[in-house]
Amino acid sequence: MNKRWLFWRMLAALVVGALNLQAASAEGPSMIVTYVGTERGISIDIKKISLPSGKLLGSPGSFGYAANPLNGGKTEGIAPDGRQLPEWVDFVWSEPAYPKVGTFEERMALPHKTARVMVRDRIPQAVVDEVMEAKRKRQYGKLPDKRIWVYFIWTASGVKFRWRLWDTSAHPRQPELSGGDEIGSR
Repeated sequence: MNKRWLFWRMLAALVVGALNLQAASAEGPSMIVTYVGTERGISIDIKKISLPSGKLLGSPGSFGYAANPLNGGKTEGIAPDGRQLPEWVDFVWSEPAYPKVGTFEERMALPHKTARVMVRDRIPQAVVDEVMEAKRKRQYGKLPDKRIWVYFIWTASGVKFRWRLWDTSAHPRQPELSGGDEIGSR
């Protein structure tokens, strides 16, 4: 066996192992996020989403009305600030009429609205600990059984926040725990 080849194989194994160890020891629970609107006749056109670190999150684009805000909208998995839950999230958006989209110039002329939504302090530490424990116990290459699902819900009275703890091993379609703002019924 060539010593040079063996050296590079061992070095590659060390690098891959270190990267896997770093990923496995991520400090926070990360989250899955759903963005949804509750007002008929308008869409929410996200312009910017930012975190306390100044980092910008990718925009989900435009989304509209969902009869059940906890079962609709646009969803993405995010791991902000090194997989920690963010302290807060700032949103900038406009509200074009829907389904009439309008011209590009009309959309650009719409006023921008802003909101800051607190996140980290509104999810109990026991929930975060449960998700972190599931991350530690997960099989290599698999997602953890427990996840935090966060909902940002645009209503007539502002952006509301909800969270759910999902346990996919026990009941894949039912949340184990939930909390946050009351959304009300329409």
